[in-house]
Amino acid sequence: MTCDELLEAARVAETPDVILLIADNAIALKLIVAWKTVDVQNPDEDQEFSTLRDMWKETTFEWKQWYTNAGLSPHENQRIGQCLIANGIVYPDGTMNQMVQKYINTQIADLVTKTKSGKATRK
Repeated sequence: MTCDELLEAARVAETPDVILLIADNAIALKLIVAWKTVDVQNPDEDQEFSTLRDMWKETTFEWKQWYTNAGLSPHENQRIGQCLIANGIVYPDGTMNQMVQKYINTQIADLVTKTKSGKATRK
């Protein structure tokens, strides 16, 4: 499959269970939000791959940039980034799992609502 076909197949196969990996993990959420700010170099669009994992092997990005953009230390948190990649939470084209995106949008909306009502609390 081409990169676009492989990414589309991954998006069609998305399930909400991956949210359990990130729901109470502030570091994972920071990394997911920062993912779209990372300079990702993808393989040639016409290149064929069997799996998303194979596509990741040909995708380059700077781990340090990802963690710095999220306000984190790269060395302490790389396993979380690897988990996000392995579980299809972030994609090699710089996008994220749409179920996760919906979850984040809901969290932001809840936070905004609480802030407007004066009920926001810091953790």
